[in-house]
Amino acid sequence: MHCCVRGRIAILIRYTLNTPSDEISVVFHLLIPSFTESILCLTVQEYVELSMLSMSGSTGERSFADIITSIRYWVIHSITIPSLFIAGWLFVSTGLAYDVFGSPRPNEYFTESRQGIPLITGRFDPLAQLDEFSRSF
Repeated sequence: MHCCVRGRIAILIRYTLNTPSDEISVVFHLLIPSFTESILCLTVQEYVELSMLSMSGSTGERSFADIITSIRYWVIHSITIPSLFIAGWLFVSTGLAYDVFGSPRPNEYFTESRQGIPLITGRFDPLAQLDEFSRSF
């Protein structure tokens, strides 16, 4: 059959009949092309060829090989990757990570008064043991 475009709305009515055992399928496509304001009539063969070209699997992004071989990629990432590494190292080495997340520093896990692991063993009074452990920190 055919496809007619008027203004910005295109309606395609496609009939398919391959063999007598197949069902007849009728597909209505409502297309909104932005490329034309004029009347454009296509045959089914022309429509299928155009739709196959547009459905070839490309999403518009650049390929990974194209990205990693570009100079722009290496200029950007030669700066950002080392700076992120240095920022993370400074975040931990200055002790700011311990202050932000409230975790004890490596020399604060075991004190002189408490050398054991703070393990809650009481099944019926865990809150009392938890309060005792929090007082010893």
